Amino acid sequence: MNTENRVSPQAPEIEEAIIGACLIEQGAIPLVADKLRPEMFYVLRHQVIYAAILAMYHAGIKIDILTVKEELSHRGKLEEAGGPFGITQLSSKVATSAHLEYHAQIVHEKYLRREMILGFNKLLACSLDETMDIDEVVVTGYGNFSKSSFTGSANTLRTDMLKEVPVMSVEQKLQGMTTGVQITSSSGQPGANQSIRIRGMGSFNASQEPLFVIDGVPVTSGSMSSGGPDAAYMNNSKTNIMSTLNPSDIENVTVIKDAAAASLYGSRAANGVILITTKKGNTGKVRVDLNVSGGFSHAAVDFRPTLNGDQRKELLYEGLLNYAIDNGMESPSEYANSNIGTYAYKPAMGYTDWRKELLRTAMHQSYEASVSGGNDRSTFYASLGYNNQEGLAKNSSLDRYSARLNVTQKVGKYGEVGANMMFSQMNQEMNEERGSSINPFLCVAMTMTPSMVVRDEEGNYVGAYDGTSLNPLRDILTDYNRVRMTRMFSTGYAAIEPIKGLKLKETLSYDYTIQKDSRYYNPLSSAGPKSGSDAQTAKGFIEYGKLISSTSLNYVRTFAHKHHLDVLAAYEIESYQTDHASGEKSKLPSDKLTEPDNAAVLNSFKSATQAYRMISYLSRLNYDYDDRYYIAGSYRRDGSSRLSPNNRWGNFWSVSGMWHLGNENFMKAVKPVLSDIKIRASYGVNGNQPGSYYGYKGLYSYGENYMEAAGSYESAQPNDLLTWEKNYSLNLGIDLSFINRISTGIPRTCFTVSPSAPLPDLPVI
Repeated sequence: MNTENRVSPQAPEIEEAIIGACLIEQGAIPLVADKLRPEMFYVLRHQVIYAAILAMYHAGIKIDILTVKEELSHRGKLEEAGGPFGITQLSSKVATSAHLEYHAQIVHEKYLRREMILGFNKLLACSLDETMDIDEVVVTGYGNFSKSSFTGSANTLRTDMLKEVPVMSVEQKLQGMTTGVQITSSSGQPGANQSIRIRGMGSFNASQEPLFVIDGVPVTSGSMSSGGPDAAYMNNSKTNIMSTLNPSDIENVTVIKDAAAASLYGSRAANGVILITTKKGNTGKVRVDLNVSGGFSHAAVDFRPTLNGDQRKELLYEGLLNYAIDNGMESPSEYANSNIGTYAYKPAMGYTDWRKELLRTAMHQSYEASVSGGNDRSTFYASLGYNNQEGLAKNSSLDRYSARLNVTQKVGKYGEVGANMMFSQMNQEMNEERGSSINPFLCVAMTMTPSMVVRDEEGNYVGAYDGTSLNPLRDILTDYNRVRMTRMFSTGYAAIEPIKGLKLKETLSYDYTIQKDSRYYNPLSSAGPKSGSDAQTAKGFIEYGKLISSTSLNYVRTFAHKHHLDVLAAYEIESYQTDHASGEKSKLPSDKLTEPDNAAVLNSFKSATQAYRMISYLSRLNYDYDDRYYIAGSYRRDGSSRLSPNNRWGNFWSVSGMWHLGNENFMKAVKPVLSDIKIRASYGVNGNQPGSYYGYKGLYSYGENYMEAAGSYESAQPNDLLTWEKNYSLNLGIDLSFINRISTGIPRTCFTVSPSAPLPDLPVI
């Protein structure tokens, strides 16, 4: 349809009749004052005149031709309104106000039609502009907000920003994608644990990691071995729990940086919050997606150039020659030739290329399938995935099998139920990466030389030096450190909206993970402290289960088109338990029989069970006026079993505000250049629970021997004064957007961490 020559909906003659009636009849303006605003008039001078008349009416000033002329002159708008003659001429356009209300309805309808056309054109322009961000939604876990109305500091990364990043974990997708977030890896192993810092350190004594929330439910993240007596479990801190989540199932990721939204999570949010929203079904035809990808990886940098055998021999020969010369020997060449074999001999099978022996070109592959669809009553999304990633070092890899199902169903007119189920199994093969000669990168960079051999002429592993057992390739290929992690995460909810805007929701979730480890060192292994000992084998497991129940009541309402209110109240219960056991044995009969049952000597065995419970009450209020002035506040009260009854409860809160300066009328003139500007501020308190589950109690440990008899000892003294660690955070910022293309922010943050003391003066950093 060609609309280029179409005229905008308008009725100038009727507009003249309305203004004329208001000029000549005192009872005219009350009939239209509540129905029409100045911007509803199409003709600009009609807008100016009606604005003056409306202001005079609200001020109680008598309205006639002369007083209106005087008001316009006082405003400096008389000439813009057509001058004195133009005002007088309008009064002759109508003889009576009998049809005034009907005329007002016509003007109002014309205005609505123009607004619809304008809105459609804007939407069309955005849809054609691939650089325009039309998904401006900030997910907080306790509600979604438009980016323009969000008073806190957060960044949301959508699917289209993440899909081109071929990695195995969520954390890796965030790397370099948002400001204020630092991500480092604890290891080069596939699926290794990631260290995440959001705006620096948030705790002195507890974890520094942010809280992960999947579809509104807080989950355990990081290494399962972190914290408490589990920290040294199987010497394994490389496995990342979040690697069990398939990144292809993620719809968006939101990083919350300040207390404005993070304080809703209270005692778990001192280090920020990362919210993950998974994909759901959409109404429409059933959609099937298949994705197959693969690739190769190399070492990112040549971390340390090394000499090959001939180069190294030449260098050492020159050194021996110079040594002989400096010491005045008669035949320096003879000395160098006779001794070079000691330092740079050439093995019968040639020099060893340790980079080639220990490292490789790693391959990764991914196979994923999903199906989704639904109608206005129900939706569904299901996916299956298989991912494999090889490590750069030989004998290191990660396999992951994943499945996911999400369904929603409307119940009656006011109800809705839904379920989200995830299953994942991950198999990880790891190398030792301690400061030992088995570390493949350490071997290449610092330890191994081309004169060290890997195998003899018969193909058997040999010691790299005569008289030693050091052979890193043998250890890498014969030793093993394996992890199998199985995770099941399920969430179900039921919601009802008995009154428009009022929603009652109950959510129940269970997060269960079990990790099984097995480890073996061959008799000649050079892996750290095991060097020169008997073959050793170890097995163990660690599992956790977290049950969360959440009941919330949310009320959202808009009053008089300008007052927007969002109120939330919720009650939550969290129960957590973890169990682990591990043992190590030695004196195996053969390097083929590596199960602990085959070993003769028990070296060690340990086990532990830990549990805690937390009850929370929380509330939130968000209000804005006319999309210009925003204020928000939240309050949460947590009670944890990790603290004594005297200090069990902690209070966490935040206040925030924003002035959307870009929506003010006086900013219209600079809109083509400065498209938007917001000034925001927030202040709040969040914190951490103690790292120890039973720190306020005196603990005794058993298993010590006293004169060949079992005994116990005091391993921890009671601390009844132990309390919540609190983080006080102030965030100030200005958000600027230029020509709808360039966005920037100017944050200013002040904070301090105080375990139990009153709030001190805030230092500026």
